Amino acid sequence: MVWYVARQPGVLARLLTAQGVRVRNLPPEALPVTAAGLRETAAVILDDVPAIRLSPAQTAALRDYVGRLGGGLIAVGGPNSYGVGGYAGTPLEEVLPVSMDVRHRLAIPSMAIILIIDTSGSMGAFGTQIAKVELAKETAQSVIDLLGERDLLGVISFDQEARWLAVPTEARNRDRVIEQVSRMQAGGGTNMYPAIRLAFDYLRRSPAKVRHVIVLSDGQTDPGDFQTLLRRMAADKITTSAVAIGADADLELMQHVARWGGGRSYATRDLYTIPQILTAEALIASRAYLVEERFTPQAVRAGLVDDFALPALRGYVATAPKPASAVHLVSTQDDPVLATWQFGIGRAVAFTSDATARWAAEWMAWTDAGRFWSRLVRWASRGETDDLQVAVDHQGDAATVIADAVTADGTPLDGLDVQAGISGPVSTQIPLVQTAPGRYEARMQLTAPGAYALAVTARDTAGRVRVRTAGFVVPYSPELRDLTVNRALLAHIAETTGGRLLDDPAAAVAPLRTTRSAANSWPLFAGTALGLFVVEISARRMPAIAHQLGVLLGAIRSRAGKPPTTQEIEEERQYAEADRWKFVEPDAAASESMEQAARLYIARLKAAQKEDRRERGNPHVGGADSGRSEGTPTPAPPARGGARERDA
Repeated sequence: MVWYVARQPGVLARLLTAQGVRVRNLPPEALPVTAAGLRETAAVILDDVPAIRLSPAQTAALRDYVGRLGGGLIAVGGPNSYGVGGYAGTPLEEVLPVSMDVRHRLAIPSMAIILIIDTSGSMGAFGTQIAKVELAKETAQSVIDLLGERDLLGVISFDQEARWLAVPTEARNRDRVIEQVSRMQAGGGTNMYPAIRLAFDYLRRSPAKVRHVIVLSDGQTDPGDFQTLLRRMAADKITTSAVAIGADADLELMQHVARWGGGRSYATRDLYTIPQILTAEALIASRAYLVEERFTPQAVRAGLVDDFALPALRGYVATAPKPASAVHLVSTQDDPVLATWQFGIGRAVAFTSDATARWAAEWMAWTDAGRFWSRLVRWASRGETDDLQVAVDHQGDAATVIADAVTADGTPLDGLDVQAGISGPVSTQIPLVQTAPGRYEARMQLTAPGAYALAVTARDTAGRVRVRTAGFVVPYSPELRDLTVNRALLAHIAETTGGRLLDDPAAAVAPLRTTRSAANSWPLFAGTALGLFVVEISARRMPAIAHQLGVLLGAIRSRAGKPPTTQEIEEERQYAEADRWKFVEPDAAASESMEQAARLYIARLKAAQKEDRRERGNPHVGGADSGRSEGTPTPAPPARGGARERDA
C-alpha cells in the first residue's frame, strides 16, 4: 500500500488504482510524526504539498522513514512545491535527489524585495511562547540567504510609525542588514498603512524587474485605505504578500492585503513555519524558479522511463541535481524533470512538473500515464524479500535483534553484511554478527520507552541487498508490569487505620449500617446566622434608634398633655416672630440713641463690679446688706453714679 498525500486528491490516485496499486488518500496534516508510524506503507507520494503544511516532526519522520526504514518517497511538483514550496533547508530537501538552490544555474532577473516587519507590542513574548519579533529576525535571515549578490533588499519596521530599519542595498551587504535586524525590539502601537506606503514610494522608482513586498504582522492595526494603495501597487507590477502571525491575528485583513496586492496570504500553522513561508516567498518573487513554457522532456538515462513516448509538458519548478542522483528526464534548459537516488536504505524520486491540467494536461490524457506513474511507485517502494526474517527479543532494558537469512530451499546465507537501523525515541544503527549458519544477532540497550521501527539490510558479496522491517515496543519500567493485588499490604493498611478490606468495589460506596439517622442541619445554622446578622445590624444602629425613640416619646407626651392656653400660643407666636431674621434700614437718630444706651450700660456694669469688690472686702457692709429684703435694689451713691454717668 502507498499513501497519497495532497491538499486535494487529484487524478494521480485514480491512475495508480487503475494499475492495481492500493492507495490511501491522506491530507498533509494526517501524516505521522514518527518514522514508526510510517512502517506500514511501502511508499509516500507528496503531490504539490508545500512544506508549511507539514510540521518539522513530520518532515523529519519522512527522512528517517526513507533513510533508516527503507521506505520510498515520490515528490510531485507544482507551484507550491520544491523551492517555491519552502523545501529549502528542510529534511525534505535532504531526502530528495535535487537541490533547491539554482542561483548558479539560472540567470535570475534583478529583484528588489522589501520586508515590512511589525515590531509593535503585540509582537512581544506572551507566557512561555517565543517572541514573534525574534522569529521575524530569523525570517529576515532566511530571505537574505536566498537572494543573489546583486539583488536589492530593504527592511521596514513599524509600530505606530514606519521607519527604514535597513535602507535598500545589495544583498552582498547582508551582514550589515542582519545586524540592523537583530536590534529590533517589540513595543508601541500598530499602524501598517504608512509602512506599506513607504515601501511603495521606493519600489515605484526602482528599476528592478521583480518588485515584491512581504508584510509580516498580526494584522491588529489602525485603519487605513489599504485597498486603494495595494491595488495601485499591483497596477505598477509591485506584488505584495501577507503573513499573519499568531492565533489572535486578523486573518481577514491579511488575506485582503494579499489579494489586493496580487500576492499570497499565509496563516502560520505554528510560529516555527515563518522562515519556511518567507523562504518560499523569496523564491516566488524570483519568477525564474517557475518555468512555464511548453517542452517535451528528453530521456538522458536508460532503464526506467526511456521506453516511453513522452508527451509535452507546459512547465516545471527549476531545481539542481545532487551529485549522487540519477537524472532520467531533462527540460530544454537542461533542468531535471525526473531524478532518482538511493537515500540510506530507501529510495526517493523527484518529478518537478505537476500532475494536474496546469502543466501536465497532455500527460493526463496520455494512454501510458498510469503505467508511467505505477513504475515510479514500484521502483521507489520498499521491497521485502522472503529469504530474510527478523525477530526482536526484548528483555528489560535490552533487546536482541535476530536475523535469519535462508533461501527457499533451506540453504543458509553466510558471510552477509547485515545492518540494523532503528528509529523511534532513540535512533541508531548497529551491525549484526553471525552467530550460526544463516543467523545474525546484535544486542542493544534501549532505556527510552516507546514504539520503535527496525529495518534490517543484508548485503551479499554480489551487491544484492535484502531488506526486512519489524517493529517492537519498549514498555515502561518493569515494576509496573506486576498487576496482581498485594493483599498483605492492603490488609495491613486497613488494620492500622481501623478500616476493612473490601473484595467488591461497590461496597466502598455503599452506606454504612448504623442506628444513627441522617438529618438536615443546614436550617439550624442558616437561622443562627440570620439572627446574628440582625443583632449585629441593630447594635451598630442603636444610637440612631434611641434618638428616634426619644423623639417619638416626646411627641406622644405632647399629644397626651393639656392643650396650650391662649397666653402660651401668643408667647410662641412672639418667640417665632422674634426669631426671624429681618433687615432694617439704619436710622441715624436710633443709632445715636443706641450708642448712648450702650455706654450707660457699660458704666453701670463697671460700677456694680467695683461695689461688689468693696463689699467682699468689708464684711460688715455685707452683713448689713444681707438684712434687706430680697428683690430690693441697692441704690448707688448719687455723686458717684452721677460722675459715672457724666464720664460715660
